[in-house]
Amino acid sequence: MANPLEDPSIYSDPAKLLTAIGLRVPPELPTEEDIKTKATHYSTLIFQNWNDLNHILKLHEETIRKRWAKKTVKQRETLLRAAYPAIPALHRPDIKALREETLEQRRAGTRFRDAYLLPELNVEDLVKLKNFYLLINARGRNMPDIFAFADFEKIKIARTSEGVPVPFKNECTIYLTGQKNAKSYGKLVYWNEGPNVFGDMANGVGMLPGAGLIVLEIQHKLLDFLVKVTKSMIHDLPLTGNYAPDPPPLEDPLLDLELSSIAAYATSSMYGVPLQFDLRYLKRLAQAKIEQAQDHLWSLREDPSYFRDVAQEYSEHRLEHLRTVDGKRHPNLNTAWLWDQIFLSLIGNAYTSVLRWKLIKVQLEELERLRVKYGSKISTGKELPQEYDDCISYLRWFLEQFITTGPIKDLMIGVAGAPPMRKWFNRLPQDPNSTMIGTQFSSTYCNCPLSERPEVVVLISLLFDRIQSIFMGRYTILDEIDPRLCYPWILDYLSEMSTISEFLRQIEMHQPRVGMNTTYPVDPEYVVPDDPDLSDGQSALFERMIEPVTRILAPMKKRDFRGRGPSLVDPSTSESNTPLRNGKFSYPVHKRATQAVIEQMRRAEGELDAFWAKFDGLIERRTGKKPNDLLKEYIDQREVERTPEWVNIPKPPTHHVETKSALEDRFALMELEQRTESTLGPEPSAVEGSKRGKTKAKTRGQPVPSTELPSSLQQAPSAPDTHPSSSSPLIPVPRRAYTVFARLFFTPSPDRTPGEVAWADFLHAMTTAGCSAKRLMGSSWMFSRSQNGNDTSDESSSSSEDEGTGGGSAQIIFHEPHPAANIPIHIVRKHGRRLARRWGWSIDSFVMG
Repeated sequence: MANPLEDPSIYSDPAKLLTAIGLRVPPELPTEEDIKTKATHYSTLIFQNWNDLNHILKLHEETIRKRWAKKTVKQRETLLRAAYPAIPALHRPDIKALREETLEQRRAGTRFRDAYLLPELNVEDLVKLKNFYLLINARGRNMPDIFAFADFEKIKIARTSEGVPVPFKNECTIYLTGQKNAKSYGKLVYWNEGPNVFGDMANGVGMLPGAGLIVLEIQHKLLDFLVKVTKSMIHDLPLTGNYAPDPPPLEDPLLDLELSSIAAYATSSMYGVPLQFDLRYLKRLAQAKIEQAQDHLWSLREDPSYFRDVAQEYSEHRLEHLRTVDGKRHPNLNTAWLWDQIFLSLIGNAYTSVLRWKLIKVQLEELERLRVKYGSKISTGKELPQEYDDCISYLRWFLEQFITTGPIKDLMIGVAGAPPMRKWFNRLPQDPNSTMIGTQFSSTYCNCPLSERPEVVVLISLLFDRIQSIFMGRYTILDEIDPRLCYPWILDYLSEMSTISEFLRQIEMHQPRVGMNTTYPVDPEYVVPDDPDLSDGQSALFERMIEPVTRILAPMKKRDFRGRGPSLVDPSTSESNTPLRNGKFSYPVHKRATQAVIEQMRRAEGELDAFWAKFDGLIERRTGKKPNDLLKEYIDQREVERTPEWVNIPKPPTHHVETKSALEDRFALMELEQRTESTLGPEPSAVEGSKRGKTKAKTRGQPVPSTELPSSLQQAPSAPDTHPSSSSPLIPVPRRAYTVFARLFFTPSPDRTPGEVAWADFLHAMTTAGCSAKRLMGSSWMFSRSQNGNDTSDESSSSSEDEGTGGGSAQIIFHEPHPAANIPIHIVRKHGRRLARRWGWSIDSFVMG
């Protein structure tokens, strides 16, 4: 059968061309005259409204902000409805419209055109103070062309759902980007009228005419709405006179503690100036993710309670927990074989997370080298150099593989098994020759009305649907998932997905467009493809990039001569005596240091060391090297901290006169103590604790006794001795922050008990210590150190800070606790160790001031 694309006549007939490539012919095929007429009309109105809005803001923007802040939510809603009577009430009206109409209804003519085109215009979001500020400031202080590409990208749901079909006109380009007046904005040029006209359309400098008309319609309606609202707010003020000084810059919405993580990020992208491709920021984010993954891996080796909690979460998110339709349990539940799979899964994920982020960082560094190499050749209006285009296209492809084989695959395996999700799913009968478990929605879910089905289940199901993820945009779905409705284990994976989606979103926003001539095969199993279109150089790059991942996964999957997989758990394990519930990983770090507590901690550390020795031996037998040696160029080489043996020390005199300074310091801790104390005794002076000496025994493998006589503070492990030198300036912090750092760098002793820390207090402490805090997605927050009063995220940052050398990385990621508002005691301890290791902080780094 002949290929229809080989018929040259179809390229002059849009309907035939679309049919040939398998697309539906849009109902509207405008003529050149239609396009020019509409473009001229919209362009004229857009610049009239923009000039009006810009003029109003230059005169009265600060007044508008103050008046908006004084109004009640009801008064704000009244103003919005006066300017736009049909404004939707709820957030993301485009998603709501998608649920309310069938495809046939949308094709016949949707009732929700404006909801699809202007999802940012809704009462729920705009009555919030900073959303409105961001919108008027961004649209009124920046030229319309800056938003052209972003305005088209944000209506992906409208386009893919056919809610708003894009008119099709071939062989010409409409120009928006870079056009600063009504005469040129929306200008139509045929491809044969210049050598670069087609290339401009392909590279994102221009658009196909139908897309351009949609953008012009969006901007006309949005600017018209903003002019009406702002004029109504200053109806009593003159529109003439000298321009006022520019108002203070708006606070980054990502730092707005009143917004949830997801809402804050969506606010930034929906209402502010469009995101730009920021390679420096992506490098910092990748470095922070590397260190987060390294800390997770080493915490699994070092901290018995952390290992136990992570393993318990993995065990609770197995599909084996689901029952079949007739209520049968899975035969492997709570068996040694299942625990082997759990442990191998959590170990494999810990190692591959480090490796994948390392590989991403390598690619970002190569991309940075090419940007320097090509310099001004990488600019809007020019086609990307082929070498640079290949590099960033490969990065995009690698990220897609990462998200598919990493968090999405793990979520697919575990989300249905999560305790709050189990009632919505049933397990399908399993093939006895396969370990794969199929699931289906339970009768409880199927019989539940659409309006009452749990939204988080619906949205996560969309993430698993590759076609829906493409149509709606994965980041759009992630933006809609309310983290408060998610189990912590699920939220961690959603956070990882969101971070990768941020990389992909930034690549999508790259100007000029990326990947117009570069394609890579998709292979979810990381097997080098036998593809004749893949050049030898590309194949070599592919193999080099995935080699570290296969280096650790291959020996973990290898079976012995009897066909058995790796075994880490004693087969005697039973339902009543699982590897986690027999008390051997009980690690009472939250208790006062006594002989019994210290001995229990040492026993738990010994059990953990024995477990890892077994795993290390397994890998060594199959590869000749232990895992950390096998991957020594990627994995930090650290010493595992272990608790010294208990040493009896005489109790200090019970009667003593407390100094005025110590008494004041004791009162300084009272506010936090009252909120977060999980007490068995009183909280002592933070200053007293900070002045006591720290003696630490560091060992690899099994713990060894300390050879020195420890003080009363030595009975439990603490952060590494990374106190700043005498030349390092002290960091002045208020009393509230100092009490938080006293708990983060808590030093156990017989008369002291640690406590929790409220997340709000932790944020306050980090920011007052000079760090900037940026929400990523989900529960993730990235904290960046300031140097000499400047955030390390600035362009002036030294390369050593970017690379994580010379004093540690400038960025560190912490997770907001969920669902509780406080950071648990053992996580507080872990945060303190990470800050000590990465930034060299201790309680001696701070002074109340």
